[in-house]
Amino acid sequence: MATKEEVDHILTLLGRPIPYFLQLFLDFLAEKCWAGETLGPEDIERHYYQNLLGFARTRAFESISLQLERYRRFGPYHRDGAAAVLDLLARKGQADKAEVKEAWLSIAGTAAGFKTMLAVLRDDFYVEETDGKLFMASKLLREWWHRHEAIDL
Repeated sequence: MATKEEVDHILTLLGRPIPYFLQLFLDFLAEKCWAGETLGPEDIERHYYQNLLGFARTRAFESISLQLERYRRFGPYHRDGAAAVLDLLARKGQADKAEVKEAWLSIAGTAAGFKTMLAVLRDDFYVEETDGKLFMASKLLREWWHRHEAIDL
């Protein structure tokens, strides 16, 4: 049984939990416990970064790459423009809309489609805006993107 401290640590690592990834991580931790491993906060954190965010779990995040491919239906540069936006937000944590637009322009070369793509990223729960700042809605997805997808840009 997990202590309140361990549960709080898991939730801090995940950020706003996405049910699928919460279940995946808890299942992995439960397997370790059933195998007799005692998990403290350091162990939980290590498993978060090495296992949940590691290359072995890349398939669990496949839907993000597939969704980006679907963005091509909006135009030829929409996939890569959206990826540039997510890359910026994964690296910086947050950015104002003008900076995000610059990331888009660096790929698209035109402002056409920027508002539409930003609305789609919001609708897909990748990006949120508060007080004029845009940020990735999920800490987990931000960290995964920063580790894996950003390399491809």
